[in-house]
Amino acid sequence: MVMITREQALCMIHCAPYNNENAKKYAEMVDNLENLEICYIDDPMESKFLNVCELASLSVTKVIDFVLLTMLKQLTS
Repeated sequence: MVMITREQALCMIHCAPYNNENAKKYAEMVDNLENLEICYIDDPMESKFLNVCELASLSVTKVIDFVLLTMLKQLTS
């Protein structure tokens, strides 16, 4: 399975070339959205935005999130 970074996924979902400028711009945009995170369920090339609550309800064994550890820490704190 191909592994991609959160920044690469953000550029892909916005149909923008991956570079430092775009990665920073889209990361800031998503970071400013409350309760949304970019993730994928089965295929990292099919990234999508999910609500944190929806993400928490999915089977953790099935969800592979770019920032899953951070999200789990936020949900449990």
